[in-house]
Amino acid sequence: MTPPNLKRSARGLWMPILVIAALLLLIWGVRVLGAVNRLQADVRGLSGMKPEEALAAPSAETDALFTQMAQDLQDLRGSAGPLLDVLPSLGWLPRYGGDLANAPALLDFGDKTVRAARDTLALGRALSDGMKAGRVEKVPAGVSVLKTVQSQAALVERAQQSLKVASAARQAIDPAGLSSSPRELLNRFDRWLPLWQTGVEVLADAPALLGADRPRTYLLIAQNSDELRATGGFVSAVALLRIDRGVITTTGFQDSYAVDDLTKIHPEAPKPLYRYMYAWQWMFRDTNWSPDVPTSARQLIRSYAIDRGTVADGVIAVNLQAVPTLLQALGALDLKSENISVNAENVVSKIEENWSSPEIAQGQPTDWWSNRKDFLGDLFQTALSRVLSGEFDQGELLRGFSAAAAREDLWFFLEADGKQREVLFPSDSALAQGSGDTLMLVDSNVGFNKVDSRVNRAIEYTVHIESSGAARSTTTITYTNTSPDTGTFCVHEPLYATTYAEMQQGCYWDYLRVVAPPASQLTLSTGVSEAAQVDSEAGRSVFGGYLILPRGETQEVVFTYHQPGVMNEGMVYSLHLERQPGAPVIPATVRVTWPAEWQVRSANPAPERETADTLDYAVTLDRDQTFLIAFDQGGSPLAQAIPFEGLVVATLGVVAYYLLRLNHH
Repeated sequence: MTPPNLKRSARGLWMPILVIAALLLLIWGVRVLGAVNRLQADVRGLSGMKPEEALAAPSAETDALFTQMAQDLQDLRGSAGPLLDVLPSLGWLPRYGGDLANAPALLDFGDKTVRAARDTLALGRALSDGMKAGRVEKVPAGVSVLKTVQSQAALVERAQQSLKVASAARQAIDPAGLSSSPRELLNRFDRWLPLWQTGVEVLADAPALLGADRPRTYLLIAQNSDELRATGGFVSAVALLRIDRGVITTTGFQDSYAVDDLTKIHPEAPKPLYRYMYAWQWMFRDTNWSPDVPTSARQLIRSYAIDRGTVADGVIAVNLQAVPTLLQALGALDLKSENISVNAENVVSKIEENWSSPEIAQGQPTDWWSNRKDFLGDLFQTALSRVLSGEFDQGELLRGFSAAAAREDLWFFLEADGKQREVLFPSDSALAQGSGDTLMLVDSNVGFNKVDSRVNRAIEYTVHIESSGAARSTTTITYTNTSPDTGTFCVHEPLYATTYAEMQQGCYWDYLRVVAPPASQLTLSTGVSEAAQVDSEAGRSVFGGYLILPRGETQEVVFTYHQPGVMNEGMVYSLHLERQPGAPVIPATVRVTWPAEWQVRSANPAPERETADTLDYAVTLDRDQTFLIAFDQGGSPLAQAIPFEGLVVATLGVVAYYLLRLNHH
């Protein structure tokens, strides 16, 4: 039996130790809290910074922000110390458990991202300085860029490598388990990463792309989104853009019909073009049929080579929706040949006016058909001259360029290094690959008119996940033709009206496709004729059908299909909604249901409505969208029993235990 005085002596010995430990813990906590607060202030400053402006004109303030952020990340890591080894075991805690468990990975990601940003900004500063010097010396912009990237090869390589490391660190973090603040930061990084990666890769390939070793030729494609096709619109016109050691020259835009050489042998047209547009040969104007941009770009290059004998090194494509965005950045353009001024507000109406033929409307002879797209060539040449002169706001242009590319209304596909490497911008304009659920609606106007601007669409997507990980999916598309009802019948023939406005009114003939995950099987379809599971695209399953939508009418189209597996590792369901380039803004609703024994661990983004076995979302499909839902096969009673207030107690308890154990050893 222990004597009472010895017990009192032991208690007297431990009390000072516990008090000292508590004080040390308090001091340590204050240090960690201070480091966290400083880092949060850095993040707030970062959220107010516009990446395109920082890249176009890097400033001392931008450098100072990232320098401070790097220091504060280092301070936080040093202050947290051994706690970082313990945090991954706290993922079971409610609400903030995911943040704690991912804290070491988030710090590592922060370190690497800041380093990549500083390297990229250094590269942006070198480019900006090179462009400024070039303008003073009257050197063409392409030559200035080429000289800069050649002289800064080591910096380009460093920026490439640091961005790859940051991207790899990002992949180590599961955003589904994070709270809203860190999750939004990751979402912002994810939104910018494709543009960031492609921008750095393009600079790395710039010597080849700018013709340092041999002249390069690119197809410059104008797509009309009022006559929608898979990659942005009907191929309306084409020009050749040539680059030789940085010097850029172009031909005038040529009507896509004028490319045809009917003495040459062309491949057979895709079956829907043959069936609904009487196209027995696959001509250049129709070759952007695949929704997978690299596939269509290669076909455009092959087709142009057949007709004109020129093998291009790539394709640069822009559709009608991107033009106002780009002109907003460049400012008003004076077209001397047309004696008019064009800006972001009037450019679309001017293009439409110049397509029309008042002479034909008045019964007068005219060469309208062969000259109706001259305006487009004049517009492009004037815009290119503005760009090459450097007389524009670089930040505004980069912002407009980024916005158009984010919607995929502007994209390019280039082949570099003797066609051994390919550059795709934006990188996500290829059809999504990998595991999980995917959905893309692809409309192709096969009606010889430009009615797409008068057709409204709405998408409803419902997916029921089964216990096996398979799923039953239903895609419902509602089409409304807002063209005024004139009481006339729909006559499907290549008849061209005298004005553009007339071409925008009429019946809508559409070959629509739903691009689903690989191995999906169509089980039911309604609302279209000749519905079928058609040839796959880039490994994805495709369901197609033919729709005729008269003036003033609404039609609902439904595809129901089975997917063999939609779940990723860790019981995470991912859905990637892809926007068709050139498509109008489409409202979309998503409903996800699951087995009764499952429980939602986290959802990103937050749903509009949640029940025991259903999540509902409502989004605007103006660009690609991704949803992540993490599940548990049964709840954790311990995690549910601990209130949020217990988070602090649990954390301090773990830390105190860890410090006492260190002291004991």
